[in-house]
Amino acid sequence: MNKDYQKLIDEIADKVIKSLKTGEVKKTSWESIGKIDHSFGGSLKSFSNMLGLENIDIIIGEFKKGEGLKKHYHKAPTEEVYYILEGEAEVNIKDMSIIAKKGDILSVPPNTIHWPINHKDEICKILFILAPIEKESAVIIE
Repeated sequence: MNKDYQKLIDEIADKVIKSLKTGEVKKTSWESIGKIDHSFGGSLKSFSNMLGLENIDIIIGEFKKGEGLKKHYHKAPTEEVYYILEGEAEVNIKDMSIIAKKGDILSVPPNTIHWPINHKDEICKILFILAPIEKESAVIIE
C-alpha cells in the first residue's frame, strides 16, 4: 500500500480516537456512541455524522471472539478500507484470507465480497472507512 495513503488513514484514525478521548465531539466514549442498527454482526458505531462528513463513512466495529461481519459487498463506486485498531482478525477478501493485526490496513474494491472475523479471546476493533458513502445498503451474501 502507498505510504502516503497509509499516513492519511493513520491520521484519520488518530483524529477519531483523540476526539473521543478529549471530548472535541458531542459524545466522548465508545459506550455513549449510538450503535448502528444493522444485521451484519458485531457492534458497529458510525462517526460520520458526529464529524460532519458528507462523502466518507467512518465506522468502528468491535468484535468479541467468534464475532465478525456477514459476508457482503458494497456496490460501486463505494470502496472500503479496514484499519485494525486493536487485536487481530481474519479478513476475507474475495478468495483470500488474511490475518490482520493492529496497525494493518487492507483495501477492499467495490463489488468485492469481504468479511472479518475474530478468532482470538481479545477484543478486535476495526476502523472501516467507506467512500463515497453508500447510497444503497451493502449486499449481504450469507
